[in-house]
Amino acid sequence: MVTIERAADAAIRLQDAQKIPDLTLGTGINQIPAGGSTYNVGVGITLPVHDRNQGERAKALIEKRKAQNQQQLITNQVTSDVDKALVAFATANKSPKSLSELLQAAEAFGAKVKPLGQAIQTLVAAR
Repeated sequence: MVTIERAADAAIRLQDAQKIPDLTLGTGINQIPAGGSTYNVGVGITLPVHDRNQGERAKALIEKRKAQNQQQLITNQVTSDVDKALVAFATANKSPKSLSELLQAAEAFGAKVKPLGQAIQTLVAAR
């Protein structure tokens, strides 16, 4: 993900550089058949009156934000998975480790529930 963010940064720098007008230089020689020559020198610059490359720069900024969001999403998912694994591990360590422990827990639960069941039967019979 870091490489995607670096690529997005490079695209932003490129779009920032492209909003600066290009300077063009030109030279030339025209030879006249009568035996003379003329030398030409030219300088040109394009002025971005309407297109200042704002759209492409905005697109590059959006791509960078998208890469950051994707990286955050993956980080959150990994953190969540680790938390779930830790909870599952802690729960597994608290559960009975053998069948005899499980039976002892069931008998203890039954012993607690039995008086409640007898009380309910007494109430039903009294009606």
